[in-house]
Amino acid sequence: MLKRFVSSMLAFALVFGGAATLPDGAVSEIESAIAGQVQIHASATTTSSKTSNGYFTISPDKNSWQDIKSKSQNVDCAYSYKGDTTNLLNATASFNIVTRGGVPDISVMYLGNDLLQKYKDAGYTNVSAKECQFNGNAACKMQANMSKDGYTIKMVQILFINNNVLYTITYGSESSVFSKLESEFNKAFKTLKIKSHEHTYTTKVVKPTHTANGYTLHTCSKCGGSYKDTYTDKLPAESLSKAKITGLKNKYYSGKAIKQTPVVKLGGKTLKEGTDYTVSYKNNKAIGTATVTVKGKGAYKSTAKATFKIVPRKTAISKVTSPKTKQLKVIYSKVDGVTGYMIAYSTSSKFTKDTTKTACAKKTAKTITKLKKGKTYYVKVRTYKTVDGKKYYSGYSDVKKIKVK
Repeated sequence: MLKRFVSSMLAFALVFGGAATLPDGAVSEIESAIAGQVQIHASATTTSSKTSNGYFTISPDKNSWQDIKSKSQNVDCAYSYKGDTTNLLNATASFNIVTRGGVPDISVMYLGNDLLQKYKDAGYTNVSAKECQFNGNAACKMQANMSKDGYTIKMVQILFINNNVLYTITYGSESSVFSKLESEFNKAFKTLKIKSHEHTYTTKVVKPTHTANGYTLHTCSKCGGSYKDTYTDKLPAESLSKAKITGLKNKYYSGKAIKQTPVVKLGGKTLKEGTDYTVSYKNNKAIGTATVTVKGKGAYKSTAKATFKIVPRKTAISKVTSPKTKQLKVIYSKVDGVTGYMIAYSTSSKFTKDTTKTACAKKTAKTITKLKKGKTYYVKVRTYKTVDGKKYYSGYSDVKKIKVK
C-alpha cells in the first residue's frame, strides 16, 4: 500500500509540475514538458540495462529497472526504479526519469521557481528550489515533503536542459529510508550518460478549429521530441440567432418540469446537443407558455429561443341526457386547477363551423337550452385556464351524442 502511495505521489508531482508560466516568446508547450501525462506501471523487475531513444546508457549496480511506456506524446522516455528486493527500498522507494525534446533556451531556475509555488499550493511542505550542477549541466534541485496516512514522503526533483531536451528526474521515499534511497540514487546515476544529438525536425501544420488554435508542429525524427510555433487563432464561432428550432409539442400539465428534445438547424445543418449547443428552460412547469433557449457551444455562439404551451388536463364526459324538451345536459369529470370548462355542441358529427356552438361552465355539469326538437346533437368538452389574461385549452374529450326531446 505504501509503495502505491509513493508512486502516486511521484506521479502527481510530475504531472502537477508541468504547468509553468513562460516569458514572452518562449514555446508554450513547455507547460506540459516536465512530465506530460506519465502513467506508472510497476510490475516485474529486470536486471538488464535499458536504452531509450539514444538518450541514456544506464547500468546501475545491484539495482533493477522497470521500463515505463508512457502513452503521452509529450514524453520521450521514462524509467522507474524499484530497488533491491532484499531491502526496504522495494516497498517504499521510487524514482523516475522523463525527457522532453524541443525545449527553448530558457533558464531551468525559471521553471523551478515557478514550480515552487505550485507545490506549496498542492499541499507540499518544506518546499525549496536551489541551483545545482548535474553531469556538467546547470540544474535546479527541488525538494518537498508530503504527509498522508501517518507517513511523510520526501521527494527530490532535478531539472536540467541539455541540447534543447528537458530532463526531469524525480525520486522519493518514506522519510525513514530516504537517506538510503538518496545514496543509492547517487551511486546509480554516476553511470548515467547523456547522448546528445542534432535534432532533425519534420513539420506538420495543424489547422485551427472553433475550439483550439492552429499551430505548426515540429517533431524530431531521431528522438521524437517536439515543439509547436506559428500559432493561428481559433475559427470564429457562428451565431445561432437565426437557427430554426423544431420538434416542440404542446404538453399537458403534470405538476413537474417538462423538457423536450428540440431539433436545431442552422443553414440546413442539424446541430448536436452537447457539442454545438446546450438547452435550458423557463416557465416549464405551470400551465402557460414555456420557453426553450438553445445556447451556442464550440463552433457556435449566441442563443435562439422557441416556445411551447403547457395546457390543463383533459376532462371526460360521464353522461349526456335530454331532461326536457329542446334541452340537453352534459356531465363531465372534475379537473383540479382549471378556470372552467368549454362545451361544444353541434348537429354535425364533424362539428362544422356553421352548425357548432359553444358554452362555458364553472361546474362539472351544463344544461344547454333552445335546441331543435327531435334533432341529434354531438357533444364534446374541454378544460381551460386563464393565465395573464390568456386562455390555455386542453384537448377535447371523446364525443357523445344525444337525441333531444
